[in-house]
Amino acid sequence: NIVSPVKQSNKILLGNNYVSKVFTSEPIMVRFLGHYMADSLSEEKLFIVYPDHFKDRNRISMLKQAYFDQMEANLDSVVRPIPQEFKWDAKLFAEFKAKWDTAKVNVLVIPSDDQAFVTQLMTMLNLEDEYQFRLLGMDTWLSFDNIDVEYLQKLRVEVVSPEYLDYQNKNTQLF
Repeated sequence: NIVSPVKQSNKILLGNNYVSKVFTSEPIMVRFLGHYMADSLSEEKLFIVYPDHFKDRNRISMLKQAYFDQMEANLDSVVRPIPQEFKWDAKLFAEFKAKWDTAKVNVLVIPSDDQAFVTQLMTMLNLEDEYQFRLLGMDTWLSFDNIDVEYLQKLRVEVVSPEYLDYQNKNTQLF
């Protein structure tokens, strides 16, 4: 059997009983992000930022559930701060900014694929030179063609992606 980790339809798959198409679903990636927040970011200054859309509210619910489940599973006796939520409203940007820390990296978890929202937020954050940011988002951001690469680097953008590239693999190094 052949396993093909591709999103797109492929002629190899059509009518072939020996080929399976496998791809990670969005809810699994959102749960992974919640677990990652609990395991690796629980001591950081964490914010969850999202637009007020039905799809994003569902993602936030899944993300928080996964975060709290993982925190409970970790059996850590140290009390950790709960990530602060901010429902995006550009008019309330100053209120959001007042919560940031100039001495620490502000980690913004943004589980949205709304291109207009993500672009607006990144543009506004890029203008804030006195703060350090680290943004965590969805793999759909990789297809946004209107975000400058300098923004991605300055804001230390990371995305949850179902693909993995092993840089230690000899074939990858030769490529």
